[in-house]
Amino acid sequence: LQKPLTYTFHFITLVSNLTRSNGPLDLFMMRGPVWSSTNVQFDLRLDKVHTPPSVKAASLQSFQLEEANHNVANIRLLQPLIGPQDIYLQLFMKFFYNGIYGGTTISNIAIFVSQYEF
Repeated sequence: LQKPLTYTFHFITLVSNLTRSNGPLDLFMMRGPVWSSTNVQFDLRLDKVHTPPSVKAASLQSFQLEEANHNVANIRLLQPLIGPQDIYLQLFMKFFYNGIYGGTTISNIAIFVSQYEF
């Protein structure tokens, strides 16, 4: 009964070892309905990572799911990623209308990290 209503696909490219001097890097934002009667639960999962054996693979701890406002979440990059690697995340958004489950959206996010720092 809780099959996803919607799948979306998003693609992000990054250079290797990308750093930001003033904290985490916001990569992706997802917004649910703005109505006060609707609440959303977000869940971030690491689906898979493809990388050569010589490169440290990203983990779920490389990212942070931050619930910014009512029904809004940001995925933030917490640490630099070394490339090349392909990272596949899934962001689940479950809708509840007046406390009753209304459906799920799954956003598939592919992050491609270059082997180069430029």
